[in-house]
Amino acid sequence: MRILEPKPGDTVYDPTCGTAGMLIHSGDYVKENGFRPDQIRVSGQEMNWQTYAIARINMILHGLESDIRGGRSTLLEPLHLKPDGSLERFDTVLAISRSAMKSGGCRRPAHRRANQEVKKEAGQGRHCRQHNRFVFGTPPASNGDFAYIQHILASLNKLGRAGIVSHKATFPGQPEIEEELVGSTKTARQRFAEGRPTTNT
Repeated sequence: MRILEPKPGDTVYDPTCGTAGMLIHSGDYVKENGFRPDQIRVSGQEMNWQTYAIARINMILHGLESDIRGGRSTLLEPLHLKPDGSLERFDTVLAISRSAMKSGGCRRPAHRRANQEVKKEAGQGRHCRQHNRFVFGTPPASNGDFAYIQHILASLNKLGRAGIVSHKATFPGQPEIEEELVGSTKTARQRFAEGRPTTNT
């Protein structure tokens, strides 16, 4: 959290928030620096309804201004959207790499119920093409990590900062990303895609 440095007025997003532990930490960091936790706005999405309910309770208990949404897979059906249907953009995106997504990819969610819902509502694969998230290549069904990283990048605003806590040292097997850069200045998205820190120095 000290690397991302959320500050008053920031929007903070966790795409797979669980019980909202990372969002709570962001509020704690702001409080440690002499501000109120509700001076940032936190958002998150959680597929499991019971976990979602706990996250909502946690937001109230910790005094956070929040927008937690539930019941859908973030990769298949992101719920934080603008009125025109595009993804909301945030100042800070933080997340824990979810092992359940390893076999999910963007075409097949990790949970059977969601898989059935997606097929019934729109047909398999439709959600991969929405929201212009996968600019570095369409993630295969066997590679949820690649989809997850691209969703995070697409959720950053122009000066956004992102961080992932991963149980693995790297994300092996991802296709290389080649970008033509003008000059030495790199955006947060480009630095993040290369596995480098995304904070400005």
